[in-house]
Amino acid sequence: MNPGRGVYFRPEDYASFWKRAFVDAVDVVVFGVSCLALTVLILVILPLNRPTLNLLFLIWIAIAFAYFVALKSTGAK
Repeated sequence: MNPGRGVYFRPEDYASFWKRAFVDAVDVVVFGVSCLALTVLILVILPLNRPTLNLLFLIWIAIAFAYFVALKSTGAK
């Protein structure tokens, strides 16, 4: 292997715009449903006040990071 050469793929190896858009839409739905489910669960257990809203916001950020950054960077399929 030559370290100066990059890796190149054929244009056929890439997903089309519409396939990528569909995958992104599915990702947003999965993220939204998981956040909604956890929000309902937490609001049933805890009272609605500022600390609870802060907790929900932190949970949403953690889910977003785990799903959109950590999981996608591992190449999990």
